[in-house]
Amino acid sequence: MRAVPVRTPQGANRLVVPTRLSPTTGTSKAFAMIPVIAFSWILIFRPLLGSFDTTVLKVVQGGTVADWENRVFWSTLLAATLLLALLNRSRISLGRLGSLPIIALAAYLILSGASITWAYSTEHAFSRFSLEMMVLLTFVLPFSLMSSMTDTMQNLYRCYVFAIFINVVVVLNQNPLLTATGREFGYYGYFGFKGYLGECASIAFLMSLYELLFPGRRRYLAILVILGSIWLIFASKSKGSLAFALVAPVLAALTIAISRKLRMQGTIVLVLAVIPLSYVVASMITNDLIGKISYRLYGDSSLTGRTIIWDFVQNEISRRPWLGWGFHSFWLVGPNAPSVVEAPIWVGKMTGSHSGYLDVKVETGRIGLTLFIGFIVATLYAIERVMRQDPARAWFLLSLALYVIISNFIETVWLARNDPLWYLFVLVAAETTRYSYSTRQISLAVKRPSRVSVPRQSRPVRVGVARSGKSGL
Repeated sequence: MRAVPVRTPQGANRLVVPTRLSPTTGTSKAFAMIPVIAFSWILIFRPLLGSFDTTVLKVVQGGTVADWENRVFWSTLLAATLLLALLNRSRISLGRLGSLPIIALAAYLILSGASITWAYSTEHAFSRFSLEMMVLLTFVLPFSLMSSMTDTMQNLYRCYVFAIFINVVVVLNQNPLLTATGREFGYYGYFGFKGYLGECASIAFLMSLYELLFPGRRRYLAILVILGSIWLIFASKSKGSLAFALVAPVLAALTIAISRKLRMQGTIVLVLAVIPLSYVVASMITNDLIGKISYRLYGDSSLTGRTIIWDFVQNEISRRPWLGWGFHSFWLVGPNAPSVVEAPIWVGKMTGSHSGYLDVKVETGRIGLTLFIGFIVATLYAIERVMRQDPARAWFLLSLALYVIISNFIETVWLARNDPLWYLFVLVAAETTRYSYSTRQISLAVKRPSRVSVPRQSRPVRVGVARSGKSGL
């Protein structure tokens, strides 16, 4: 077994131990870069295309205009992914794709695919499920490559850096959105919605916090991105993005610290489970807890109209409680759909329920929601394995995961088409597959190190297991 030293945050040495190490080739590098190409399309190029082409995702009579550019891109990228997988078959370990988060996601997708048979609109369900599978394969399949020296998350950060600098330029030359009364509503950058600008800036902010742990140019760049991100968050006037960007890293740090103290299996899941349990207990004591919290934050007890949407969706869930209306077969499925004709007038114009958990439940029922929560829990559990090898990296991944998990309480992110946050969570889940080795295996590898070639950008550090006091946290 060969040990591969990699560059890590200052003061922390991490060892990645593959079962076998094949020479890095051009095709393997290209295969490892597929998720980054896919994400850059969602985060940068497609929104930029939408700013010039008003037909992209345009809602028309309860449906959407066919987005042929999007379908051509994903079909081409999937073909390239499968070809590169074939060329790199000797370097692929399907065991990596057998990790707990990927299995849990696959279980939910199997139910989603089966839901086409009972969907309200089988045509929409089949089309949208096929596209979702194409996208997910391009994100997940490259993580089966064992010999990859590519840091996907660092390359992902470069996408966000690019997005931040573009948005700074765009916002400086853009007029803000205005309410009916003429009040400034916020900027939206090159996105079609100001909330997406807030999300983009928040994730760039979180990633930059991790980059601060590295010396040299990476730290200086992170400082610039943090300043630009904070400015864009306030320009977007996205209160939720600001709150989540502050809560997620603090909550992640506290969770990691407590989990390392307890040194028990599943402590990250147990610590975080205290939050929803506390909410359930508080709801029993106080009536209309959500309304009171909303009034404190927004001066509006309906969470800017969300509770009205949620009441309607809950009623529709009760009509098909166990298996739902079918994958992506409730919203935007035609002018005669229940989401249009049975909803209050303005709710019928919605493209989602503003709650990722409710949308999963209305589409795939109680069974689907249970399976999807299993995927979330499996991802959090897998981050604990990362924590045992690299606490700083675990804090970074957990911060991103928590941001997406919290966002879904007031926005629909789970399985949302072309939403960067959904695929960011998928990449966090896939990233954990690279940390499937026990401390004992690492210790044995350290005792028997062998020399391997390391890319110049990854400066070798002293090979060894990270000490608890030097994790960068």
